[in-house]
Amino acid sequence: VTEDDTLVVLEPGARLHAAIDVRGAKRVEISGGGTVDLLSRLPHFGDGFTAATLWGAFRKDVLPAVYVHAGAADVLVRDVTLLADFRGICARNAARLTMRDVRIFTSVTNADGINLIASEDVVGERLYIRSQDDTFCAYNNCDSIPWLWDGPEQARGRAMRKVRLTDSFLASNARSFVFGGHGISGVRGDPNVLEDVEVSRCRILGNVKSLIPGSQSAKHQAYWSGIFRILSQSDELVRNLRFRDCVVEWVPGYIGHPIHVCVRSSDQVSYQEKSGGWKIEDVRFENVVFR
Repeated sequence: VTEDDTLVVLEPGARLHAAIDVRGAKRVEISGGGTVDLLSRLPHFGDGFTAATLWGAFRKDVLPAVYVHAGAADVLVRDVTLLADFRGICARNAARLTMRDVRIFTSVTNADGINLIASEDVVGERLYIRSQDDTFCAYNNCDSIPWLWDGPEQARGRAMRKVRLTDSFLASNARSFVFGGHGISGVRGDPNVLEDVEVSRCRILGNVKSLIPGSQSAKHQAYWSGIFRILSQSDELVRNLRFRDCVVEWVPGYIGHPIHVCVRSSDQVSYQEKSGGWKIEDVRFENVVFR
């Protein structure tokens, strides 16, 4: 989709076996009650994705079910089901993206439900997300996967701002929320920024006992863990995050941190980051229940 003022309608019962790529277009709506089905076309669909076929990042150039990027703005994704062979919805360098009544299922490792980078004014309402990897993520300026860089540059924008998620159901085999952690090294006086996030009235279900069961030490699992994971690397400033009125259906024996807030030093960074974090400030949890 490259033309402004575009309506993509998937009628109830319709199945689209292709990703929807919104590239720079303004005022786009994707709706109608139908399904984007990228799973059944895969060669390993029948065997349940075994061994290396579990890793979405190993299949080069695969797209999210819905990809909103390159300056796209005023995009509404409403009342559709996404059966993703990699990630569900990704936004890069986008503005005013609204996702409402969307059902997302991802079935391979490294397949996030929603993954946001360098975008602004993102709203999620009444979402149902079942993800094999992280469920809802926001970063400030880059991805470790080159074909999702939104062009030849690894990073364009340096800020992720104004994210609101409400009244949603999230189930993950990894982390439910990840805010911060991916970025090209910034400057302390002019840092990469992730700010103004609000999550409310959400139910979190089905976190596994460990990220990679049986394969790593408890210390390694804790390093990567976090049902609520807030991370500063690459000189990031992460601030003003609110989590309120959420319920986590706890898994007994979970290995790791339920709430993981961490500014990492340069010798502890993960992914492709080269420098440590800077600052995390003003993070609040109100009426968040683990049961």
